[in-house]
Amino acid sequence: YETARPVLSPSVLFSIYKNEPAERALSSIGGYYDHSEYLMKLSLAERSFDAEAGLSFYDEGESFHVEAAYGEANYRLNGDGSAYIYGVLVYESRRGKGYGYKLLCGLLNRLKEMGMTEAMLEVFSENTPALYLYQKLGFTIEERIDYGFACGRRENMI
Repeated sequence: YETARPVLSPSVLFSIYKNEPAERALSSIGGYYDHSEYLMKLSLAERSFDAEAGLSFYDEGESFHVEAAYGEANYRLNGDGSAYIYGVLVYESRRGKGYGYKLLCGLLNRLKEMGMTEAMLEVFSENTPALYLYQKLGFTIEERIDYGFACGRRENMI
């Protein structure tokens, strides 16, 4: 680790299974436990979603982007018929008004049209509104992922 420290600085994010030995090991290199996320999955084959107009979809090479007047999201297609959704954002002035649901319904419909059979995403375990939204859409928690940082502070992570 000491040899790699100059290359890894200013910060490195580790996925750890949160337990005492893992936390001790992380602490021994100057790291600390930071947060947990849930990996959530949804089978697209057995669900239908409300259609949403006003979405624009962009192919960005290895990933895709969807935009609306109220928010945006990114996704990538995996070779196994699944899609990974990330960077879901409803603009602050529009939050709490059902726009996240509309955005994701439109995106999930698009994924079904593209032949995807499963959608996955990760969400901070403390983000109760997002968890509620994803569960309302049918996503289920598959795994809890704990993260820790080493070699610096979180705000320095790239």
